[in-house]
Amino acid sequence: LEARVNAALRLKFFQDDLRQANTELTELALVDSLTGLKNHRFITGYLEQTLLQAARYNEAVSAMMIDLDFFKRVNDSYGHPVGNEVLKDLAGILRNKARQADSVCRFGGEEFLIICPSTPRTSANNLAERIRLAVAQHTFLVLPDSDSLTVSIGVATYDPKRDRDGNAFLARVDSALYLAKNEGRNAVREAP
Repeated sequence: LEARVNAALRLKFFQDDLRQANTELTELALVDSLTGLKNHRFITGYLEQTLLQAARYNEAVSAMMIDLDFFKRVNDSYGHPVGNEVLKDLAGILRNKARQADSVCRFGGEEFLIICPSTPRTSANNLAERIRLAVAQHTFLVLPDSDSLTVSIGVATYDPKRDRDGNAFLARVDSALYLAKNEGRNAVREAP
């Protein structure tokens, strides 16, 4: 009896360890290793779930795509390790400025996405402008010249009649970002 109890306890400990390891692996698969933000893999599932909930409760969902202006120059001039530190710095600014309910994600490269549940267009534009100003006023100490950098931000609010799914919604957010880039950068533009 004692041997069976000990075997059952060992099995339980192994199962608990396995569950813990699986939880940690799942978390690692959804987090960007450089910035500590949620990654592109996280965005897909989370955005679809958020849009379904918004449609059900008739709530607004906004999103903003943020891109560092002329980031290639940073990497070319100072090297990728400095560029990585700039990305970490920017991630900290975004985390600090976003609301607790918002999901700040690294979309890829120097592009970041913030998904803002229960956020109408005007509030999203105001948040984007606060982020733009915070980045422009921030001194990136890792840069040898202690330069400041700027960001371009595209903003869109989910429209179920227009956006058939999360990908269509993200395409509108992305088009707003390109509008900001094409109109001179260091700007916030709303999707048409």
